[in-house]
Amino acid sequence: MWQWNKFSKKIVYLAYDFFMKQFSVKLIYLFLLSFGCETALFAQAGKALELNNEAKKAFGKKRYRAADSLYTLSLNLKETEEAYLNRAACRHQLNDKKGSCMDLYTAAGMGSKEGLVLFREQCSKSDTLYKSSDNKIADKTNYAFKEAVETCELIGSYDYIKYNVKNEIVLSYYAIGKDTIYRQGTEMTMPEFPGGGFKEMRNFINNRMQYPVQARENGISGKVWVIFTVSKTGKIEKPIVYIGMKDCEECNAEALRVVSLMPTWIPAKYKGKTVTSSFRAPFNFKVN
Repeated sequence: MWQWNKFSKKIVYLAYDFFMKQFSVKLIYLFLLSFGCETALFAQAGKALELNNEAKKAFGKKRYRAADSLYTLSLNLKETEEAYLNRAACRHQLNDKKGSCMDLYTAAGMGSKEGLVLFREQCSKSDTLYKSSDNKIADKTNYAFKEAVETCELIGSYDYIKYNVKNEIVLSYYAIGKDTIYRQGTEMTMPEFPGGGFKEMRNFINNRMQYPVQARENGISGKVWVIFTVSKTGKIEKPIVYIGMKDCEECNAEALRVVSLMPTWIPAKYKGKTVTSSFRAPFNFKVN
């Protein structure tokens, strides 16, 4: 009996030692992976800024083709509304109206007011339709729904917003090519973070978000908004910083890192069918 207990203890100690070594290795690996990813993001942002500055110089010298190429290289590393706006200006000078409109459309989608104004001035056509409750054309003094439609034939974009008489959004979506992305509205079910919706998403973010050390030491606070697509299967795709912190690129990068860790969502639904949708998530960086 004594021999068995001694042997059992030895097995347990060996197993414990093996587990702790494996666990430690995994922790070190995850730390290095996280540190490596963060370092790579900062390096990419730095290189993108360098290319962006070179592109501005080329544009100033009216070397529009070179500037276009440099902005493209910059955007491959880091997408920003400023770079899209500037490349649109290059393509406008090169008489590439389709390319210019596509960049203005993208910048507007990232939250650029200037991009939206220029897109509407140079690229799109808008119309407003008034409908009755049975979806027939109605007079604007007596209607059930109002439909705001904006189209651009050059890039094949279609933007649709449906309002009720209280001016509340009933349905909103946009399409470019064959892709239709639903935004919001009472006629659709919004995408949902698994396990508890917005509250659970906040818990997920708070438990994983790491305040950049330098930002904390310098007392930098603010909010980062990230917009991303939730596919029909609930997969998170195409995350971009919608509204970032100009004085804290590390905070912008951290918000994107946390989004990349999110699990599969419950997709949006319209008329009982799952649809691709967009979602905006806030990331608060506040020094206590």
